[in-house]
Amino acid sequence: MKNKSFTLIEILVVIIIIGILASVVLFSTNDSTEKRKRLEVLTFSEGAKGKNLDSLISEWNFDGPTAVGSSATNADVKDSWGHNDGVVYGGPIIKGGEDCVTGKCLQFDGFDDYIDMGQGASDSLKIINSQTIEYWVYPTDMTVRRNPIAKAYGGEGTIVQEVNGYMRYYYGTAGRNAQTYQGVTTSRTIKANEWNHLAVVRNLEVGIMEISWYLNGQKITSNIALYSPAVASTLPFYIAKGYCSNFIGKMDQVRIYKKAIATSEIKQNYIAGLDSLLAKGSISKEEYNQRTLNLAQNEE
Repeated sequence: MKNKSFTLIEILVVIIIIGILASVVLFSTNDSTEKRKRLEVLTFSEGAKGKNLDSLISEWNFDGPTAVGSSATNADVKDSWGHNDGVVYGGPIIKGGEDCVTGKCLQFDGFDDYIDMGQGASDSLKIINSQTIEYWVYPTDMTVRRNPIAKAYGGEGTIVQEVNGYMRYYYGTAGRNAQTYQGVTTSRTIKANEWNHLAVVRNLEVGIMEISWYLNGQKITSNIALYSPAVASTLPFYIAKGYCSNFIGKMDQVRIYKKAIATSEIKQNYIAGLDSLLAKGSISKEEYNQRTLNLAQNEE
């Protein structure tokens, strides 16, 4: 009986040890899972940036050292990703808090406010193959045609904000602001006095040849691209200036890629911006819910 009782005790001890070890393994697994989830959240909050390390050329978030309410300096338009730092002209105003999508942003007056990335310094911006231009824009005037972003409409690409709120993208083979070029217009308009997320994607891959516009995470326009490749120009890369009138309003989170980034990645960037706008109190919970609902209802 003693031997049998001892054996039972041994069995109970082994069971307890196994239970403890299982708890340790389970805890470690849960801890790893939690860490993975946190990493996924961080990656998601960065949007497509982390997925396109080899194709993101430049990013201007305007989060420089100048105090909110002051005129921007060159330090405020440093390229946070690449080497295309901008030179400030005029006196764009630094905005912050609920006035912006994330961090700080710039407000342009439409007269002499603009950012110039220069000619020699912008060699990496002479993108002649596939390209994506993505940015947040808060227009306050649509009475004339304006350029939020421009290089060459007969070259690497230029964006025009039309009088009626439609957006138009041009690129071409002239290598300057001249023919030959192609223009692709959005099928929907942006809204004045609110934040709009825009992306234009030029995919010049063989067998694809497509130019697409995205508004607030949704693909709204897709046309056949006529030329490949584009022809590089010697014109500067501008923000808030171009061959039309200068832009009036606010801009934030301008990104340039040498790749046609995916719809899912554009959507992620839009949602990340919405999350920031909601957290800042820039949009209401009702507007946030409506925007995300619109995105879900119009998924491809």
